[in-house]
Amino acid sequence: MTSRIQGWSNRQKDTGWGYAYAHLIPFVGLYYSITRRTITNLIYVSFGLKGIETIAVALLESKFYVPSFFDEGNLNESTEIVLLLLNLILTPLVAKYAISEAREDGKKRLKKTKEEVEKLKEDEN
Repeated sequence: MTSRIQGWSNRQKDTGWGYAYAHLIPFVGLYYSITRRTITNLIYVSFGLKGIETIAVALLESKFYVPSFFDEGNLNESTEIVLLLLNLILTPLVAKYAISEAREDGKKRLKKTKEEVEKLKEDEN
């Protein structure tokens, strides 16, 4: 298991789009969450994309639709294709946003930890 400080430090390395695109591969998001000690990416990608799917189906079809994580339901083939393309395009974008948010949070936590350590060193002297 990754320590908190190591997880926060690992988040600082995520400046590119690699992990954002890798979220299209199954279980990469879970690996990222474990090694970076964050669930931000899982929440943003899972629920953000389901919200977008709900809006897209409401615009494309004339029926109420609540997306499922396992079954697409009875949708037109063209709607399913649109949802697939939306997921392929938006997953890296949403993941990149989540990774950036987690990176900023890690930066704040590292700074706070560093200040606390420096304060403890001052108190010892």
